[in-house]
This record gives sequence, C-alpha cells and structure tokens, in this order.
Amino acid sequence: MLPKRKRTLLFVLSIIMLVAAPLWAQFGEPVLAVGDWVLAEPWHNLIGGPGRVSRVRLHVLDSAQTIQRVDFYHSIDQGQTWILFGSDSDGYEALSSPMASASIDTSAISLGDGWAAVFPHDIVPPQNMVILFKAVAIIQGGDTLITETQRNYDPTPPCDAVVSWTPIHNDTLWVMVTDLYHDIDSVSIFVEPKQDTFMKGIPGISQQPHSPWHCVPTAAAACLKYFEGTGDGEVAGGLSAHDLVDSLAELAGTDTLLGGTQWDDIVEALENWLEDHGDNYTMRNEPFNWEEARNELERCQDVLVRLQWPGSDNWHMMTFNSVVNTPTPQGIRVDFMDPWTGEIEWGWLDPFTGELTGFSGAGERGTFTHMLIICPKEDTPHVGPDSLIGGGPGPNPQPMPIPLPDTCNWFLHVVVVDQQGNACRFINIVPQFSVVPGPNQQGMIIHNFYLAQNDPNPFSSKTDIAFSIPTKSVVDVSVYNTVGQKVITLIHGTLEPGTHSVTWDGRDEQGRKLGNGIYICELTTADGFKQTSKMLLVK
Repeated sequence: MLPKRKRTLLFVLSIIMLVAAPLWAQFGEPVLAVGDWVLAEPWHNLIGGPGRVSRVRLHVLDSAQTIQRVDFYHSIDQGQTWILFGSDSDGYEALSSPMASASIDTSAISLGDGWAAVFPHDIVPPQNMVILFKAVAIIQGGDTLITETQRNYDPTPPCDAVVSWTPIHNDTLWVMVTDLYHDIDSVSIFVEPKQDTFMKGIPGISQQPHSPWHCVPTAAAACLKYFEGTGDGEVAGGLSAHDLVDSLAELAGTDTLLGGTQWDDIVEALENWLEDHGDNYTMRNEPFNWEEARNELERCQDVLVRLQWPGSDNWHMMTFNSVVNTPTPQGIRVDFMDPWTGEIEWGWLDPFTGELTGFSGAGERGTFTHMLIICPKEDTPHVGPDSLIGGGPGPNPQPMPIPLPDTCNWFLHVVVVDQQGNACRFINIVPQFSVVPGPNQQGMIIHNFYLAQNDPNPFSSKTDIAFSIPTKSVVDVSVYNTVGQKVITLIHGTLEPGTHSVTWDGRDEQGRKLGNGIYICELTTADGFKQTSKMLLVK
C-alpha cells in the first residue's frame, strides 16, 4: 500500500502522461527545520535568546544529486523583504548503511553535512516576532526548489530559566526557579518515581527480509508500531510491520545498492508520514545527549539513535528500549531494538562520550552521534505526569516546597511558561536524600553532591558559586558558553568534604571580559557526578 501522497502522484501521472513531473514530485516534499524541532506544538515552535544561533536545515530527497546549492533567507516583515544569511554548496552526506559492502567505492561519494546554515539571533531585533525562513535550492538546469517555514522569535525564552532544588526536611524539597528575564508567567511542578530499571517494549522487526541496508526504515517502523500498540490505530497506516518498512523506505529513498538511507532523508520521510497519519506527534532532531534520551525514554517517548561505526562513515539506526539506571564500571546498561537481528540487543553506554561497547547486536562498538525524539502532542503547555504537585505564578516565582517521601529516587518535572505562551520542561533526578540541622541559609546541610545557583544572578561584575561534596573528591568547576566551549576553569583539584565556594568575575582563561549572555557552570567529580546551572552576565 502506497502512502496517500504517492498514490495521488501516480493517479495524476496516469491521466496526464505528457506533462513533466513537478519539482515537488521529483524531490518528495522537502522539510525546512529551524532549531531542533521538526514538528512541534505552538508553545515549542520557537527560537530565541541573546548571543545564540539556530541551525537551519533543508531535509530533501535528492537521489540523483541534482541540487547544486541551497541559499537560506529570513524575513521579519511577513515576506516583503528577504535577507540572505547563509549558503551551502556541499550538502551530501556519506553512505549510511551499517554493513556497507567493501566493494563499494566510497571515494566517489560527495561528503557533507546536509543542506544547512547557521542563523545568528543577533541579526534580528531583540523583540517578540514571527520570523519567516526560506530555502532556495538551485538545481541543475537553472530550476529552483523553494521551501518555507516560520518560527516564533522569543528574546527571553523560558529555556533560559534556572531550576534548582535543595532538601529542607527528610520529606520536602525546596524548588527554586530563577527568572533571568522577569518574564515567567507560571510554573507547574510534577514528580514521579524513578525506576532502577525501565523497559519500554519496542516490537522487534528485522531488516533482513528487505536488505542489509534497511536499518533506518526498520528502526523507524518499530517506533511507529510501538505507538500503534498503545492505541493509535492510524500512525502505522494500517500496514503490517514489513509493509510499513517498505513504505518508509520509499519515502526516504533507501538505496539498496549504494548504502541505505541518509539521515536527512529519514527526517523528511518521518515528518511527512506523521503529518499524513493523524498529525498527533512532535519530533526533534538533536545531537545525542544521554540525559535527554533517558528522560524522554522514561516518560514513554520514542528515541531513535544513530550509531556511528569507528573509523568509518557508515552508521546504524536503532530504537531505544530500556535502561538499567545503576552505573557500573563498564558504563550504564542499555538495550535497543536492533534491526540487524530484529531482536532486543544490549550493551554498555558511557554517558559522557556516547560510546557503546560490548554490544550484542550489529557491531561490538560504536558512538551515538544523533537522535530523533518522537512524542505524542500535548494539549497544553502545562503537561507533566498524572498529578500536579506544586507550582506558582510569575514573574520571579517564589521558592516552592514540594512534598517528597524519602522512599526512592524521583524525576522532578518543572514546566516553565513565559508571558509569550512559550514553554520549556526541565527534568531533574532527585536521589534519596537525608539532611541534618546546619548553618546554611535553609538551615540544613546537604549530604550529597550539590551545585547551588550562583549569587547574584543575573550579575554584572562578579558572582559566587557554592557547592557541596559529601566525601573527599577530585572536583572540577568550569564555565562554558552556550555552544559548549569552555571559557574558564575555576577549580580543579582534590577537596575535602563539605561546602565550598568560588567567585567568577565574568572573564575567560586569558583574563578577557566576556560579553553579555547565558553561561553554564558545571560541577563534575571523579566519582562521576555532574550538575550544571545557568548564569546570566549583564553589564
């Protein structure tokens, strides 16, 4: 069974045989994605923040490699004026199959990062607005393919809020939300138990009946079949597992001769498939991040991961299934529905590097580089687990006491909505804790690792950063910018247990004053603990 758009195309061509196929038929239906969201609810469909950039990417199926260049434009006046902000003349990716034949000459394949450009936020006024984006693909022969989309620009995005917490009794958390821009409308807080072992139940599908290069559509089909099994009768199109694999492979241009499916093509295929079959899901396309992958998996979202083979351009796609949250010397035990075997296969994940070792499936070792997160759409920005346990109004929300029995580890969900109606969800893990009376401002001493929010925040000349460690540890406290570059190391060495503090003056390692914007403080220890907080520098 062919998808709806393909059936329509065949019907039209059967009637008008002498009319040349339109460009959209040649290239499928291109997708222009700005930021990580490919499909989003209105309150997530935003970009913003001072001094930042957003990645703009054209996902387009171009099997014949006829696109020569893609130019990227933006408009802040509803399309009356378009301004060029980037061009890409080398958009082809490497072969993507996990088992590409050694006989294939990969040297003839053009390499690249997909058709993409970077949009600097500072080139538009810092005000709430709708920004239109346009990609113009220049094709051999002089034709052009134009794709447009739009994003809400929020100069004070809710994701820049700072969420921190500390226990004040054996059964109560004190949750603080720092409103950096004095723009928060409301905060909603939810908690749910965090299981030591979480298993989702992804159905097994083997790529072998199709080809050695069908891992990508097979992993995607397993994702859709999972949602079908939860009660969505439309998302899999009523197809059997293997018919669904074939349909997704057709949409994504899976090539059984030259190595499989390109990453951009499965993003485009899934975006179009989800819109055609109910439009009930969101999708994000992000670099692999262990904490986010685990958090989304454990709230029953689907996470598709890209596993890169060492020393090769070839990669493999799998569907995340379960995690054993207790770290071991080998790493964290995780498993996936591996299309290569069609079964659940497990291995050990290094959460800091994304390296997978001891894998029982398609390859013993690899590194996770990207992930697609597919989630059912939310009806309201104030969404969390079943029971709302706290929250409050903004701006500058007051600290909120949250009852939390000391019986297990917990997920703490904090949903922040700003005055523009944009939302961001913060998910933190709260371990079992114990406190005893002490001299700090909450009247307690924390008997675990803890990084406090810097004070003052925002700051202009200097700010103090406090943290606690329960045992003698090798500690690193460093500051990063929003693109992940370390700007200064404040502490690196062995410290005694207790509470410590360090002052940062807003300068980098060379003593240069840094510009206004968000900076990330990170506390890490040799024991494997890591915690971050956001700091706003204003002058």
